[in-house]
Amino acid sequence: MKNMPERWFRKIVPYLFVIPALVFFIVFFIYPNIDVFRISFYEWDGIGPEKYTGISNFERLVKDSEFWSWKLWFISSLCGLAGAFIGVILASLRNRKFLRWGVFGFVLGLLGGILGGGIAGVPAGALERTLVIGIQSVFIQLPVALVIALILHGKIKGARIFATIVFLPVIISLVALALTWRYMIYDLRVGALNAALKIFGAKPINWLADLPLLSVVITTNWIYIGLYVVIFIAALRSIPSAIFDSAKVDGLSSFHVLRYIVIPHIKKVILLTIIMCISGTFKAFDLLWVMTGAEASEVHITSTYLVKQMMYGYWGYACAIAVACFFISLAIVAVQLKLMRIKV
Repeated sequence: MKNMPERWFRKIVPYLFVIPALVFFIVFFIYPNIDVFRISFYEWDGIGPEKYTGISNFERLVKDSEFWSWKLWFISSLCGLAGAFIGVILASLRNRKFLRWGVFGFVLGLLGGILGGGIAGVPAGALERTLVIGIQSVFIQLPVALVIALILHGKIKGARIFATIVFLPVIISLVALALTWRYMIYDLRVGALNAALKIFGAKPINWLADLPLLSVVITTNWIYIGLYVVIFIAALRSIPSAIFDSAKVDGLSSFHVLRYIVIPHIKKVILLTIIMCISGTFKAFDLLWVMTGAEASEVHITSTYLVKQMMYGYWGYACAIAVACFFISLAIVAVQLKLMRIKV
């Protein structure tokens, strides 16, 4: 009985250390996020009293051509259905699961429709631009990062130094990088890209005015490829070296090593990086805002369009945009988990 207070004390002390962090997390993260859902049903300018409006903010969102383009989504949906049909046919020919191949075909067709429609000149909204940036980050950043990681994993000289150099943009302020690229790379008069074009006799391009989305994509890839290189290197080091040695003895080619050894072993890491790409795209703000001057621009992604609405005093509508983006990103992640057959 004498040891009872001491035992209770040992059980309680760990929770006492956790409580301050838990309170901070609830007050500054959980509560604000829950309140966003509540405010999305109100008309509010951020200062005055709130006025309940029901789902009017979401009705406005559905009709808002600056947020999303129904023409582009109609084209994309047709492409998605065509992709699903092709996926089902391929599944029947290869005796595979119809649902998985159908969903995979639909997603590829949908994404292809968005990219193709945008290239063809169909007006795009903030949502489509966000998805384009996210899609290209998955299909460009991750494969390039994986290839670089595989090269550096091959025990070449200076691998650590190169990995450090590639990772440097990640630890530098995004605002500083945005200003650097805006004035030193993309500037119409003194930018490095236009200086290179002049050498070849081409006319200078106003990159941030004429090609803002492409400019953002180039800069984003340059910054974040290094992050995924480091993640993939860590994942590759978790694979026992004996497996690679056995593959060499069996005469497996580099492609078969990648397909049957590397990818299955780092499957969950790949899923994590895909989720990071998608969620990071919906949260991206400072780079595009500073680099393109988005406060005065008509080219927006969902985060900058949301902030623009807040600047105009439409806080309830901005919260409705945030809620819509949350469910869209949640649906994308759910599809990814289904396609990759990973349970969490």
